[in-house]
Amino acid sequence: MSNLARNLLVTSLGLTAFVSMPLSHFAIARAQESQNTTTASSVELPASDEGLEGAGPIRRYDWFRNLWKQRRTQWSKQKEKDQGALVFFGDSITQGWGDDFRGEFGATKLANRGISGDTTRGMLLRLNEERRNPVLSLITWL
Repeated sequence: MSNLARNLLVTSLGLTAFVSMPLSHFAIARAQESQNTTTASSVELPASDEGLEGAGPIRRYDWFRNLWKQRRTQWSKQKEKDQGALVFFGDSITQGWGDDFRGEFGATKLANRGISGDTTRGMLLRLNEERRNPVLSLITWL
């Protein structure tokens, strides 16, 4: 592993500890076949916080709503391709690495699930939605 890749891992682990989430930036993932079709409502940001788990902000600017929907729609179409991938989950720091993480992880199969501007509560919402309607089943926390 290159120094750059090692620094990304250390930075992400540090950020995870900072937000007190159990290493949610990294998970071994396996796509499960789902009979559910992706609907617009399953990839769109909820209109309000009412009934959502957790506390804290979820961004609702137009640019963020559009990005949230665009990236989640794209990922729902990639579920077969992403089977067995190492998932990076986060905000702009993660998204900025691109889909191939600049080649820093060699032949490791990767899935970038970063959404620029996302918050801890937004990531919690995404994890909970995937648990109820799995596109990627997060099966092992590192």
